[in-house]
Amino acid sequence: MFIVTNGEHPEMLERLQREDALPTQLYLSCNAPNKELFYRINVPVMYRRMRGRGG
Repeated sequence: MFIVTNGEHPEMLERLQREDALPTQLYLSCNAPNKELFYRINVPVMYRRMRGRGG
């Protein structure tokens, strides 16, 4: 199962967990108030590690 969410209703993931129906793939979209913050927030973990920012 593949789920795309913006995280607005985390109780739905809890429900899927209770029903033993968690997805095998999860895509979480993130929003930001402006383009600069969007690109600062939405950095893949592998790139954070390359930049030395942890992850």
